[in-house]
Amino acid sequence: MPRTEAKKEANLFEQIVNGHTVHFREKYPYKDSKKLVDLFTSAAESGGAGLDDSIALLPLCVESWDYEGDPSDPAVYDEMDLFEDIIPLVTALNAMLEEKMGNLRG
Repeated sequence: MPRTEAKKEANLFEQIVNGHTVHFREKYPYKDSKKLVDLFTSAAESGGAGLDDSIALLPLCVESWDYEGDPSDPAVYDEMDLFEDIIPLVTALNAMLEEKMGNLRG
């Protein structure tokens, strides 16, 4: 079963996903985040993000990792295993986003 662990680091939200270290961005300057805002808006209007929307967020939110390939390249995710990699990555992403959104709510 894929495992996901989380720990807060200085400027990164670091998670271990199936034995791979994944660093999510902690800062999202608005000028660099138009696509991120568009995906959030689309998800809110449709009642929630689907798997494809969540996968589209990964290249925007993953800063670095020890998987092969560049995490900012959307094509990298096409070759990853759905159950061993993609779903655990999306689960970790959702946990990170919930943490950031929770901080906004107070």
